Amino acid sequence: MFETIIYYSGITFWLAIIVLTILCLFFGKAWMLPLGSFFFGEANSIQSAKKLKDEMKKDNHTEGVVKAYWRFTILGLIGLVIGIAVCLLFQQSQLIQAQNKLFQYQNEKITQQTDILKSQDEKLDLQNHLLSSQNSLFTDHNQKKGLQSELLQNQNYLIGLEKLQIDSQIALLAMQNSKIDTLNYYLNIQHNLLGTSHREASVILLNSIISQVNEEIEMQKPKGAFVDTLRYKLSDPLIGRIGLLSQGLMPYHFFIGDTLSKKKMSIERGMLLLALAKSNLDSLTYLKIYNYSNFKNAYLDKADLKGAYLRGVNLREASLRGANLKNTNLMRANLIRADLLGADLTRADLRKANLGGANFRGAFLIEADLRGAFFDKANFSFANLKKSNLKRALSGGANFRKANLSSACLYKTSISSSDLYRAGFTEADLRGAYLRGSDFTGANFKRADLRRANLSEANLSWANFAKADLSNANLEKSRGLIVHNFRKAKCLYHCTGLESIEDGLRKANPCAFFVEGCQD
Repeated sequence: MFETIIYYSGITFWLAIIVLTILCLFFGKAWMLPLGSFFFGEANSIQSAKKLKDEMKKDNHTEGVVKAYWRFTILGLIGLVIGIAVCLLFQQSQLIQAQNKLFQYQNEKITQQTDILKSQDEKLDLQNHLLSSQNSLFTDHNQKKGLQSELLQNQNYLIGLEKLQIDSQIALLAMQNSKIDTLNYYLNIQHNLLGTSHREASVILLNSIISQVNEEIEMQKPKGAFVDTLRYKLSDPLIGRIGLLSQGLMPYHFFIGDTLSKKKMSIERGMLLLALAKSNLDSLTYLKIYNYSNFKNAYLDKADLKGAYLRGVNLREASLRGANLKNTNLMRANLIRADLLGADLTRADLRKANLGGANFRGAFLIEADLRGAFFDKANFSFANLKKSNLKRALSGGANFRKANLSSACLYKTSISSSDLYRAGFTEADLRGAYLRGSDFTGANFKRADLRRANLSEANLSWANFAKADLSNANLEKSRGLIVHNFRKAKCLYHCTGLESIEDGLRKANPCAFFVEGCQD
């Protein structure tokens, strides 16, 4: 409506301007006077106008031409103004139409916006409804939470009561334990009394057997002879009684100082073996005794068995900590899981002995004879095996950490998958030794003879092979192979497994790859 009013008012305005222009053109500036006289004046007025017109006709021709030129000029200007006005009216009409279209488009958008606002209002109403429902649910939840809190309080109260009852029960159990401890104390006393009586009976039998041994020895002693060099025999019945006695001397726990022994051992078996070892019996008698007797779990800590004949003896799981076994004959002895911690086995004969799982940690085995011995999973850590003979010995998974094997003979010895960390093999004979998969980290093979030795899959990190002979040795798949470890080796002729460092070795030590090796 507003746009229509603006449109028609503009047209009316311009029409009024055109009419006024035409009136001014024909009637002059005082166009209102003749026009008023025509519509509202009298006859005299009309006559006066005619008279005026006649006077105007009397003007000369020149003035008429000038006037006519002037009027046409004014008429042209009026036509120009009217044309401009018409153009402006046309442009204004177009602009008004464009504006009307914009107003219509705006009205459509406003209508759409109104619809969107209505939809939004509906969604807001729905959201308010959901919020109301949610508030209702929260209210219900708070009520249930309050009930739950009350239940938890009741439960805590019940737990408190139960805890009081448990504390009372614990106090009762403590009292019961105290009574049980007292009962155990008396039972231990009773057990010790029974054990004491049993041990006393065993000692009586032991003394009886030893007395019989002494009697038979005394009967064999010639008068006036040097008895120290003689070897005596025992009768078969006495040997049988010795065997039966050794079987009956069962191991048990006992106190070593103020500490109870960790495992059951037999002091009496140790005493019997020690007495027999000092009796200067002949080898056949000893073999018969060890064949029929059982010295398993014997307690022989710090025992003096120097030079004793213990061939074939069964010392399985026996305790020989710190024992003196110098020059002792332990050939074919059973020392499975025996404890020889710090024992002295210098020049001991351990040929074909079974040392599986035995503990030789820190033991002295200098010049000991271990040919053909079996020491699977034995512990020789920190042991001194200098100049010992382990020819054809057999082992797997043994522990030789920081053991001293310098100048030892390990000819065709098998020490596979073992721990030889920082072990010393200076000048050792390892010809044909089977050392596969063992750990030789930091080991010292200085001047060692490793001809035809099998070191495949071994760990040779930081091992020292200075002046060592590795001709025909097998180092396939070994780890820790670096030029520095082998650059001072005496001979590497036909040594396999050094392909990764061979070029560097040939530059650093070319003579090592000849048959004769590097001469000192």
